[in-house]
Amino acid sequence: MPSLKLLSSSESKSFLTAVKSIVYADQKITFFEFVMLTILEQHLQDKPGRADKIKYRSFKAVIDDIYLILSVLVHQSKQSRERKESSFNRCIASFTQSPLTILSMNEVSFRKISQSLGRLNLLSFLLKKCVLEAFADSVLDDGIIMPGEAELLRAISESMGCPMPPLLPDSFKSP
Repeated sequence: MPSLKLLSSSESKSFLTAVKSIVYADQKITFFEFVMLTILEQHLQDKPGRADKIKYRSFKAVIDDIYLILSVLVHQSKQSRERKESSFNRCIASFTQSPLTILSMNEVSFRKISQSLGRLNLLSFLLKKCVLEAFADSVLDDGIIMPGEAELLRAISESMGCPMPPLLPDSFKSP
């Protein structure tokens, strides 16, 4: 990503246009493709030297965003519905005592995901850490990290300004 910051404004626009044409070529977009496009847009639209703003210093303001992204992550798991619900309830309990159920994927749109990732990026660093730990706990719940889950988690953490290193291939399980 740092080398992309060296692109001029017109080169950035051309690069984004090319990436979007590749992603949209099959006329469908996966969650991973969407998150990666969001990350590219954030990195290429940032002004050099500008520090990320902190707007939120409590989870209360972003609980709906945590709820949405956690629901999406839990849906990526290959676990049974009961295990997904258990994982979700355990992870969301760190942020609210209100009873919540996993959002259905019909209730999720790329626009909502993008808005949620944008708001989560405005959390203070310590709160981002707690949110990302909960997201990671949901992925690690069954003790098996699928490659898609790991890459989604990395993309989400990157979009929140907290990049994480790649997970070791030995920790992946083939489907």
